[in-house]
Amino acid sequence: MKLPVYFCLAMLLLVGNSMCLAGLNISPHRYDQAQLLHLPKPHYPPKARREGREGWVILSLVGDSQGNPKNPIVIDTVGSKQFASRALAAARQAKFKPAQLNGKTVSASNVRVRVDFALTRPGFKRAGVSKVFNQHYRRAERFLKSRNLSKATRAIQHLEQTYTRNNSEQLWLSLLKARLFFYRGHANGQIQQLQRSLALPAVEFSKQLHQKILADLYRAQIANDEIAEALLSAEAIAQQPQPNAELQHILQHRQQLLQRLERLPELGSQGQILGQHPWRQRLLRRSFSFNIHYGKLDSLELRCRHKQRRFSIDSAQQQWQLPHKWSACTLYVWGQTGSQFELVQHASKSLIPLKSPILVADLNNNSHNNHEQLYSLRRPRLLLHRQSAGLSQL
Repeated sequence: MKLPVYFCLAMLLLVGNSMCLAGLNISPHRYDQAQLLHLPKPHYPPKARREGREGWVILSLVGDSQGNPKNPIVIDTVGSKQFASRALAAARQAKFKPAQLNGKTVSASNVRVRVDFALTRPGFKRAGVSKVFNQHYRRAERFLKSRNLSKATRAIQHLEQTYTRNNSEQLWLSLLKARLFFYRGHANGQIQQLQRSLALPAVEFSKQLHQKILADLYRAQIANDEIAEALLSAEAIAQQPQPNAELQHILQHRQQLLQRLERLPELGSQGQILGQHPWRQRLLRRSFSFNIHYGKLDSLELRCRHKQRRFSIDSAQQQWQLPHKWSACTLYVWGQTGSQFELVQHASKSLIPLKSPILVADLNNNSHNNHEQLYSLRRPRLLLHRQSAGLSQL
């Protein structure tokens, strides 16, 4: 029985269907992810400690076959800008149990590590939002409801700079900013903020709100042509216990999406270099190139399950072809700030099996000193936007 290629891709994501393995000519392998054994305690920036600022840093790094970290890349930083350099310094001294492929040690080339900077004492529940944060949060929310985006922007900036301190407040701020980006039509910003809101165990989020965040993230990724990311978000949605009607509708849309993808000769997605962090996207196909609209791209790096390569980008006419054995690949692109381009993934005979990078460490930097007493009076009431019933079509 020959199964459709993209249906097989979905089955590989969810259950590793053996019929699909045969149909896609992919040999089953036993792969054990790298495990973090040791990480030095990151140094908490003195200014952030004095101000009571918390946050986290997400890194991608390579764990070589000897268990040493190599080439850490900052994926995202929340809170003090100094957190990134402190997290990088700690990550460079980490020690891993190497990944194994069929019993042999191999490098793990896309290991995700989250380094938490928190002032909550060990064993204590994370502090909730403060009363003054709640007041200013609701003020910004009122501006968003009335679509007064200029006032909403100023209110959110003031909330972030003056009243956002602990990680609970960072999570709620991310949702508020995601809503602002949605109204402004900035899909990249909306996606980043929704992903931030899912970065930590959000004990203050209700099940209904958590499912709404997942739904909004999937829709935003589809609208922004981040198809591989959307499929992985759909995997997370499929694992939700008792999904609501909205999530069930998304799972139906995913099936339609997989059928349409099979007929598309090319997949295009828009990219832009913003700040010092690289632009990144997971790949679905093994052949890709760039159409550069503005600016200059300098280099790219491919981080797959146990393969990693970096290349310079010499011209817009270059085209890259990934070897058949490479899987779970994420593409990182560096260039001049503001550069705009299109990533084009060309049709190929074989697909890249997807696998979400495993977050191997939730590293807490807990302090017994200078603990700021925060008062959580009530949870912010967040009403996320309601998009139209019809999902974005390819």
